Order: sequence, then structure tokens, then C-alpha cells
Amino acid sequence: MMAGWEIDRFWKSLLRRFGGRDVSSRDEYGAKKSLGTLDVVVDFLERHSIDPNPTNYELVYRQQISHESGLDLIVDKLIVNGRVEGPLPKNQEAVFESGLSEIADFAHTQLKAIELIVGQSKQDAKGFGDALQQETASVNDNTLDPKFIGSLLSMTRTMINKTRAAEEKLKSREKVVNELQHSLADAKSRADTDALTGLSNRRAFERELGAACERAELGKVELSLAICDIDHFKSINDNYGHVTGDRVLQLVGEILRENCDAYGQVFRFGGEEFVILCEGYTANDTEMFVEASRLDLVSRKIVKKETKQNLEKLSFSTGICEYKHAGSAEALLKLADKSLYKAKANGRNLTLIAGNS
Repeated sequence: MMAGWEIDRFWKSLLRRFGGRDVSSRDEYGAKKSLGTLDVVVDFLERHSIDPNPTNYELVYRQQISHESGLDLIVDKLIVNGRVEGPLPKNQEAVFESGLSEIADFAHTQLKAIELIVGQSKQDAKGFGDALQQETASVNDNTLDPKFIGSLLSMTRTMINKTRAAEEKLKSREKVVNELQHSLADAKSRADTDALTGLSNRRAFERELGAACERAELGKVELSLAICDIDHFKSINDNYGHVTGDRVLQLVGEILRENCDAYGQVFRFGGEEFVILCEGYTANDTEMFVEASRLDLVSRKIVKKETKQNLEKLSFSTGICEYKHAGSAEALLKLADKSLYKAKANGRNLTLIAGNS
């Protein structure tokens, strides 16, 4: 029976279905390198001596490529233990997509029912009008025929009852539709929110980035992008544990939100990276917001909750780029990322703007 990397070729062939788009990875010195999707997964497994079985491939793919939230701790345990304990959690993005689809289908059913009620009400009103016209045509204006009056009252009562019944049906459907709207808004919010930090996630960022770049392209607004990466985050997990690492991520997210939310949108990009999309602001403006956050974090005295142990000083590095120097969403991300890694290479705990020396 083959084991380990002797069966690597077999598993690689199975994983070809994941596609071959280029993504970024880092070498052991932190430098960025371009790899195909499959190569990133294989590279990760090789570097950490992880058995290349289907479960491990799927987990690493979902964490490294799809950037699903909530998988970081599982991957860290995989690195330490060499195996995954229990089944993998469901793909939340797929769950949300399925939920949204079900809500949309149910909403369509309710709207069709409302359409039928309204159509029936129109038909009833027309029937009432036709019957009333027919009755009045046969009555002399100067004659108050009791038979006519009785017929008129009967038709009026029938129409009133039908109208009330239709109104009740519409009220009932309106309540269902309102509940659907709330469910849809909640599902959309959960699909766009990072569970750990409460910030908008990468899915939401990619959508907002495209729209913001379109506005910037039309010359309507300035646009700047900042990518922030927590310095030495792996050592935080290694030295203090993953629970503490999660609290650090929450703290950094909170600080960025407090200092930058008034000027732009803050997202958790994945892992220890955050992005800030600042519409209406130049790169120099964005640098001020980010620097306020960086200095805020550096000034904090962080204590491990369980042991009261003081943590080493926390910091993050940032790369910033302005849209007018990029010209596309892809270039904007690439140039901001390049500045980020230049900040890392220059000692970390720095903020650098693309194009500035």
C-alpha cells in the first residue's frame, strides 16, 4: 500500500478540478511568489509535511485559496497533529448561497399568490360593475323598485365580503413577504460578514472593490486601498495559543474600525490581513487613518486573559495605493500588496505608499 508523497501524483490528478488560476503565496523569507491554484495547495502540504489525502487537500484549498473564515484554527491543528479530527465544517458560503436561493424561490411563490389575489379582486370588481350597470339600465329613474334595491344591496354585500376577504389574504401575504425581506437581509449580512471579527469579509470586499473602481474610473471620486498585515502573527499563535491569536485578530479589527470606519470600509481579507477601501480620499489621507490605527495598536498593553501574561508589543505593516496610479482593481491590489511586502522587508511596523521611496 502506497503512503505519503508516493501517492502525490494520484491526488494531484484528482485536485486538477480546482482549476489553475494564478494566486499568490510566500516563500520561507516572506517574499511573494506566483503559483497555480494546485501548486499553492501542494506547496503548503509539502512545507508542513502533511499527508496529501483528499480531506487535507480540501481543507488547505478552502483555507488558502477560498479564504473561508473559521478554518484557520483547524489548519493550525493539522500542521501540529498531521491530521484533521472529525469531519470538515460545511462550506458556509455554499450554505448561504443555498439559503438565499431558497428564500428567493419562496418569495417568488408568495408574489405569484399576491398577483392571483389582486387579479381575482379586479375580476370581482369588474363583475360587480357589470351587474350594477345591467340592473340600473332596466330601472326607471323615477321609480324606486324594492326588488331593484334588494338586488343592489345583495350585490353590494357580496362585493364588500369579497373585498374584505381579499384584504385579509393580502395582509397575510404582506406579513410573509416582510419576514422574507428580513430573512434575506440577515442571510446576505451573514454571507458577507467574517464570523470572528464581525467585519465584512473578502466576498463583500471583492464586490465593493469592483463598484468603487468603476466610480473612480468615471472620475467621480478619489479611491485608495490599504492592505494591513499583522506582524509576526504566526509566532503569536505559536507562543500564546490560537485562542489568543483569535483575540488579537478581533482587537486589530476593532482598532481599524474605530479609526477608519468614518473614512472607509474595513474588511477582513483573510488570515491576518485586513483591507481598507477609502472612497473620496487620497493615499496620503488614507495613510493618516492607518497610522492612527497602527499607533493605537502599538500603544496597547496586551495581557493574556487566562494567565495574565504580558504579550509582546503588537504591530502591523501596511501598503497603500491610489487608484489613479493603478488604473484597475487588479493593479490596485497588486501595487498595495507590493508596498506591504516592502514595509515587511524594511523592518515591519511601517506604512508605505506605492510609488513613494
